[in-house]
Amino acid sequence: MREIPPSRIRNFGIIAHIDHGKSTLADRLLELTGCLTLRSTTPTLDTLPVERTRGITVKAQAASLFHSGHLLNLIDTPGHADFSNEVSRSMGAMQGVLLLVDATTGVQAQTVAHYLRARGRTVVPVINKVDLPQADVGMVMEQLEEQLGLDVFNMPVLAISAKTGLNVESILPAIIERIPPPEAVVEGTFEATLIDCWFREFRGVVCMIIVRRGAIKPGDSVKSAANERVFVVDEVGILQPELVRTDYLHAGQVGYIRCGMKSTHDALIGDTFYDPAEAIDTTEITIPTKARPIVFAGMFPAVREEYDQVSIAVDKLLLNDSSVSAEKIVSVALGPGWRLGFLGSLHMDVFAQRLEQEFGVNVILTSPNVSYEAIFKDGSAREISSAEEYPSTTELCNVREFREPFVKATLIFPVSNIGPISQLCSESRCGETTIEYLSTDRVLMTADLPLVEIIGDFNDRLLSISAGYASLDYEPASMRSVELVKIGVRLNGDLVDILSTVQPRSRAEPVGRSWVKKLANLLPRQQFPIAVQAVIGTKVIAREDISAVRKDVIAKCVGPNYMVLMCVVWRRQVEKDETTRSPKGRKGPNENVWQGGDSPRRLCIHNATILQSKQVVL
Repeated sequence: MREIPPSRIRNFGIIAHIDHGKSTLADRLLELTGCLTLRSTTPTLDTLPVERTRGITVKAQAASLFHSGHLLNLIDTPGHADFSNEVSRSMGAMQGVLLLVDATTGVQAQTVAHYLRARGRTVVPVINKVDLPQADVGMVMEQLEEQLGLDVFNMPVLAISAKTGLNVESILPAIIERIPPPEAVVEGTFEATLIDCWFREFRGVVCMIIVRRGAIKPGDSVKSAANERVFVVDEVGILQPELVRTDYLHAGQVGYIRCGMKSTHDALIGDTFYDPAEAIDTTEITIPTKARPIVFAGMFPAVREEYDQVSIAVDKLLLNDSSVSAEKIVSVALGPGWRLGFLGSLHMDVFAQRLEQEFGVNVILTSPNVSYEAIFKDGSAREISSAEEYPSTTELCNVREFREPFVKATLIFPVSNIGPISQLCSESRCGETTIEYLSTDRVLMTADLPLVEIIGDFNDRLLSISAGYASLDYEPASMRSVELVKIGVRLNGDLVDILSTVQPRSRAEPVGRSWVKKLANLLPRQQFPIAVQAVIGTKVIAREDISAVRKDVIAKCVGPNYMVLMCVVWRRQVEKDETTRSPKGRKGPNENVWQGGDSPRRLCIHNATILQSKQVVL
C-alpha cells in the first residue's frame, strides 16, 4: 500500500435522488475494477436485508478500487431525506462526487439538496438510464444548467446505463482526471476523521476512517478528541467492500480500524482520532454533535412473553445504529417496552423491519410523534416527546410558550399542480413560501412546514395531487411558537393514557374526530354501550357511541304468558349485571384479559390500545 502516494488517491462518492441508480452504478464500478467477478442482481454495497427488500440504501458503505495505478475510494451514500446525515458526514471524506441524474425524470428535489451539500467539491455530472425509450438526455442537460448552474455544454457529461453497463468504463478515467487528490500529510504524527462505525459480532465496533496525516498500524494507540479516551488498535485494513486486513493505513486512505470499542455509542461520527503522545490543542478541533432524533414512537413486544428476546434484539440493533435514542417505559395495556427516537418516519419503519428480518421478533409500534418544547417563565425548557411529558394543570400557568420543529421543504412538481399543492401547503400550516419556475412545465417551491405534517400524510397527498410526479426533500430548520394541547381518549368515562397525544390546537378537533371514528369502527361491540370520546382536559371535542349487542332472550319462549316473558328478561338482566361486575374466566378476542377481575370496559381499553399501536392511519 505504501507505493501508492496521496497524489494517486481519489476519494469520491455518488449522490443522487432516491432510485436514480447509485448502488447499481457502484456495482458496475466494482465489476470493472475486479472486486466483483459475477454480475449480481442485488446491490453489493447494500448489505442489509432491509436495503435489498426496499431497494434503498440505509447505511453509507465504502469500497477501495484499484485502477491504472490509482487507488479510488468509493463511498456509496443513501438517497432518502431521513438519512441525509449519512450523506453529510460522508462528504467530509470526499474531494469530488458523481452527480447521478435519471434520464427519464431529470433533476429532483433530493438532487438539488445533495448538490448544495456538495458545494466546494468537484462535481462530475452523470446521466443514467439512457437505454430506456423515454430517456431525454437533452432535457436533463438543460435542467443541470438552469437549475444547478452547471456549465454542462462546456464540460464533459457522461451518459451511461448502470444496468446494462453502457459507457460505464468512461467514469473511471473521468474520476482520475477531474477529481483532485486528498490534502494529506504523509510525514508527521497520526490524525484521522471518523466517517462511520458499525458493530460486528465477535469483533466489536469497526470504525471507518480517512487518514489525514501520518499512518496507523496494529498496536498503535489513538485518542478520541470527543471523549478523550485512549484505544489500542487491534486491526487495520481497507474495504473491498468486505473487510480486508492490511499492515497499515497511510495519509489519504479510507479504511477501517478496530480498537476495542464495545458499542457504537463510544464513537461519535465526525470525531478526530490522533496520537495520544502528541500535544494537540483540542480547542482547535471541531467536536461534532450527535444526530438529534426528531420522530418518537413507543415500541412493545407483540407477545409479552417474548420481552427478553425482543430486548436482546433491540440492544444489538442499537449497537449498530447510534442515531436511535432509547428509553424503557411501561404501559398499563401493552406492558414493558421502549420509547425510541428516530431521524424520520422511514428510519422508524426500517428499524422495525430490521428487528423482524435480522432477529425474527415481532413488535408493535405506536403512531409516531415529534418532539415539542415547553418554555417556562423562568427561562427553563422541557422537551415534550410524549403525552406523559406534557405539563400538568398546575404547571401550565407557568408556561410562557410552546414550540414545535419546522423543516425547510423543497418541492419540485409540474406547473399544472401549483394551485392544489399551494392549497395543500396552506392546509398544512405552511410558513414562508418561495416559488421558482425551473422551466415552462416545472416549478421549484421552497416552504417552511411543521415536521408533524411531514411525518403524517403530507407526502402521500402530494403524490396523489401530482399523480406521482412531485418530489420532496426537507431538512431541519428551526423551532417556532405554537399553541399546544393534550388530547385524551375516554372509553365509557375511563381515560386511556396510552391513547393520549399532543397536537397543535388547530389540529385538535380534526385529529380527535378521526380518532373516535376509527376506534368506534374497529372496537368490537360488547353487551353494553360504549362511549368513545376525545377530550381536551374536561372539554369533549368529539364523541362516537358503540351500541350494545342485543340478545333476544324471549325468542325461544312460546305462549302469551306475560309473567313468563318478564321473568326471562329479568333473569337475563341479572346475568348481564353479574358479568359486568366480575367476568372471571371469560376470554377476550385477542388474549385472556378477563382474568384477574378485569371488566369488559378494561377489554375495550385493551383492544383500543392494540388498534392504536398498530399504527391505524387517522
